[in-house]
Amino acid sequence: MAPDLAEEYDVLFTIAEDELPELQPYFDPAAFVKTNPQPRVAAWKLEEEQLKQLALNVSNIRQQINEKAAGQLQDEEIPLGSELNQADDQVKQRGRAGQKYSTRASNIDGLLEKEIRARQREERCPGRKYKKRPLGKLSSSEVNDIVHGYQVEFLSQEEIALKHGVTKALVSKLVCQARKEPEKQR
Repeated sequence: MAPDLAEEYDVLFTIAEDELPELQPYFDPAAFVKTNPQPRVAAWKLEEEQLKQLALNVSNIRQQINEKAAGQLQDEEIPLGSELNQADDQVKQRGRAGQKYSTRASNIDGLLEKEIRARQREERCPGRKYKKRPLGKLSSSEVNDIVHGYQVEFLSQEEIALKHGVTKALVSKLVCQARKEPEKQR
């Protein structure tokens, strides 16, 4: 058991219940059943005017709460009332659930299914099953960026490998190849 809960239990067991004042509820169900053995709902049914008045009171209270919350709003925006439903709709639209087909016209970004999956793979953090990209998966501009990063920007091979998602050995191979054959840049 957590230490804070253990302390709470200790405090609860030290309270002497006999010394506490008796609870006086506003509504006592036992007394109500004695006075009303067979209650009918129609006896407590409110008139239309009373319902409208209660609804107006509730609406006024909600509006005061919204105004108070908006007044206390400082740096961040908290959606209130109907804005909350709109914010939920926007979050749902960002997901992939609404995109039915893998055609460019059927999704928001205009990408094919395999392009969407490739983007998600790139955005994903490297995990336990993360595999480095081989040379065949690199574009010529990425190869040039790797070589440029090492020769001009003086980044370490490890930094470049992490940045481009390749092995240090591949970075070393590309740099050595660029030194030996500078005209043969992919």
